[in-house]
Amino acid sequence: MSASPSVGPGHALPLSLYVHIPFCETKCPYCDFNTYAGLETLIPSYLQALQHEITFWGAALGHPQVHTIFLGGGTPSLLALPQLAALMQTIHTAFAVTPDNETTLEANPSDLTLEKLQGYPALGVNRLSIGVQSLDDPLLTILGRRHNALEAVEAYQRARQAGLHNVNLDFIYGISHQSLDTWKATVDRTVALAPEHLSLYALTLESNTPMEVWVRQGVMPEPDPDLAADMYLYAEERLAQAGYEHYEISNWAKPGRESRHNLTYWRNLPYLGVGPGAHSSLHGHRFSVLRSPPEYIRRASLLPAAHPEPVEGRAAPSKRERWGEGNAPAAAGASVGASRSIGTPAPNVIPSAPPVMLNGAKNLTEPWLHSLGILDMVETIGRDLEMGETMMMGLRLAEGVSNQTFTHRFGVTLPDRYAPVIVELQELGLLHWQGERLALTPEGYLLGNEVFQRFVGG
Repeated sequence: MSASPSVGPGHALPLSLYVHIPFCETKCPYCDFNTYAGLETLIPSYLQALQHEITFWGAALGHPQVHTIFLGGGTPSLLALPQLAALMQTIHTAFAVTPDNETTLEANPSDLTLEKLQGYPALGVNRLSIGVQSLDDPLLTILGRRHNALEAVEAYQRARQAGLHNVNLDFIYGISHQSLDTWKATVDRTVALAPEHLSLYALTLESNTPMEVWVRQGVMPEPDPDLAADMYLYAEERLAQAGYEHYEISNWAKPGRESRHNLTYWRNLPYLGVGPGAHSSLHGHRFSVLRSPPEYIRRASLLPAAHPEPVEGRAAPSKRERWGEGNAPAAAGASVGASRSIGTPAPNVIPSAPPVMLNGAKNLTEPWLHSLGILDMVETIGRDLEMGETMMMGLRLAEGVSNQTFTHRFGVTLPDRYAPVIVELQELGLLHWQGERLALTPEGYLLGNEVFQRFVGG
């Protein structure tokens, strides 16, 4: 696994950039991400607004280094090659993208023509993440996927033919009507394909998604958590035999092929998210972009191109000033699973004085962030919360949390900050020390949420 970078005081870290593409041809019934079907006509104007936001942040943050880029969604593979080319050009102009960057594009198997796949490397995409979800056709139907198992395998093989040598495959387990034998067959067939990376996620019934409603109404049986645990344990054993390293609770990789972008999240390092619903954690602040694509297009297009000095001491606008009465972003979005268009929101009041640029983000503050007009949440991250989230995210990794790195970052050791919690979880067999690193035990992997909640607010 790649080493954790230094995060001591005053150490400038490169950013990870997340770029959200919220469009889907169809909406999967288990998905609660900020994605929309039936809005494809918005893609050209959306990309213009997105490029404007990217340019804005590049200037505002002083054109910082970016070492990972993740094009997620939604379905980024819906974009035509010229659209993707323009987007990538904007990113590379706005930021100092490192020569050894990792650039990932999420894809639906049905979109992956040989022409697209051959074009991706020339545009800087060097990692592909394919949403397969299952290699069982009846389960793919339940999951609402656009492809069948054969089409998924053929898309993967075309990616290899096109010269893409760093491929992740996503799968879901613990699905209603899924047997252990069916899951074993999917895992075994996947091992034979030999992707560099695998992400395996237990199905979570998110509130008010169509699938959660089906289960609540008795249309579909509730997933069996014990069976899901058996599926997890089989994958862990089988993938270890095949040479994969289980480096994070839900992720396996061939040596040296861990997702560098996701390691940024798990190590609680700085990242910037652009596009509707995208989240950022940057310079002691966490913030997210409003969720409605039509409203995002309008707001992002109003961001200034450049300004020499930041605003200081400006009061945050009121909720009414930011959103307009009765028009919060949550009310503007389409319901989960809907394929209808989102109605045009009523005109909102934008702060009268345009926001201005930061000099390397040294004056990034809540008032300045609020003044941008495109954010629906801004939060200052206090030291205790940052420490707790560093533990919660870092313990997801097999490497655990380094006492040395934690001390360098926060000026206090893990035992000094969390001694009672650590001792209790050790006695329960959920945590152990691996040299100077604190990590989950094998039992702790199955009860991770029980461990994580002890550190947030603890």
